[in-house]
Amino acid sequence: MIKGFHLALIVAFATASLLCVACFVARAETPASAPASVPASAPAAERRVDALLWKVELPVIIRGFGSMAVLNDDLIFFPGRDKIVYAVSRADGQKKWKYDAGYINSPYLQLSGNTLICSTATGYSPITALDAASGKELWQTKDHYFSATVCRTHLVTYQGGDDLERLISLSLKDGAIEWTREVKELAGSDYDYARRSSVRYANGSLLIEMYRGENAESTRWGMIAVNPATGETLWDMTVPDGFSDSSDIVGEQLYVAMLYHNTKTTAVRVCDLKAGRTWTDTPPKIDNAWEVFNGVGIMVVGEILLTGSHAGLAAYDLAGGKLLWRHAPNGDSGKRPDDDGIRMRATYSYASLSNVTVHDGEVIFPVGDGLLALDLKTGKPRWNYVAESFVAGKPIVRDGIVYFKSGGGTISMRGQVIIQGSDTNYLYALDLAKARRLGMSEGKE
Repeated sequence: MIKGFHLALIVAFATASLLCVACFVARAETPASAPASVPASAPAAERRVDALLWKVELPVIIRGFGSMAVLNDDLIFFPGRDKIVYAVSRADGQKKWKYDAGYINSPYLQLSGNTLICSTATGYSPITALDAASGKELWQTKDHYFSATVCRTHLVTYQGGDDLERLISLSLKDGAIEWTREVKELAGSDYDYARRSSVRYANGSLLIEMYRGENAESTRWGMIAVNPATGETLWDMTVPDGFSDSSDIVGEQLYVAMLYHNTKTTAVRVCDLKAGRTWTDTPPKIDNAWEVFNGVGIMVVGEILLTGSHAGLAAYDLAGGKLLWRHAPNGDSGKRPDDDGIRMRATYSYASLSNVTVHDGEVIFPVGDGLLALDLKTGKPRWNYVAESFVAGKPIVRDGIVYFKSGGGTISMRGQVIIQGSDTNYLYALDLAKARRLGMSEGKE
């Protein structure tokens, strides 16, 4: 009887070990290798296999992933740290093609139908258009430009130094120049500067956040809307005595986190993008607003305002400014609070909403060696997934699948190593429905 019990333990241990080994296989893993159902109390290795659709080892480190990668129905496109553009299958993660444009910086990617546009944020490289299915080069500009913005049938880019100085519209068909405009001419005589990262396309208009004033104390936030087909100014608005570098677009509304110089107060100002006018500030007060609004980014989801900073990820009631919940790392120790039973290290991802995805009532973001999903309304943990090494970059959710990557360089803060880098990089596809059913695991085995 005792021998039989020991034999059962050995068989169970061998089975679990095989499952762990399967997680590290470089080729794609399929649902067929996973058990049909795994109880919530099962070891983390078994839980990972159950929710995992596939995992592939990457030949190169991905820069940013979620903020740099784009998807269509069949492929995932992303730039590697080697400045080469890669395309892998959404079905199994296998490489379909790669393209080397000879860039000296990692390219910024955008999709326009079947065309993949590659540009860089530094302005030291040309803009390249690729056939998304094959990776074949369609055209490349002779001149160098900064990051391009796809505006339906137009591609608007810019030139200048640290500030945005000149807008250039290119044809998506062949890259030919269609029009050129000086930003100072569009914005007026009191124009001070506009950051290159402030250019966006929404509601049929090219939107440029800009600043007016002679010094920091007199700087006022504003925005101009430009017709991408002609380069003409559609409307121009400025908020008196207000400064902001955090905003979010939802439908035809722009939400701007404002800092007012004269009164030292804060508010969220709502702007009508269609008419180019501002509405009454709301809410009148947000707890710790100077910390919340000082360049950390905002995201509006329904009646909730999300912010991210080194103080943590927080959600506020948009109507009244009340703090609903906060999810914060544990001071400067490099470890997140252990109040929910997950043993994962905190990462720099708290500092930026660029690493946060909101999907179907959940806030999903990387924390240490995995992903964590919180309830949008309450901030309570819903589910997590533990990977082989630290996860960095924004997860992408599409058609019930969560795509994310693990591995990368070492991350340090204040001279202390927060995350030890890994030379092995993996790309994952996770079944969202199964991850939700499995809920919270106890951590890495």
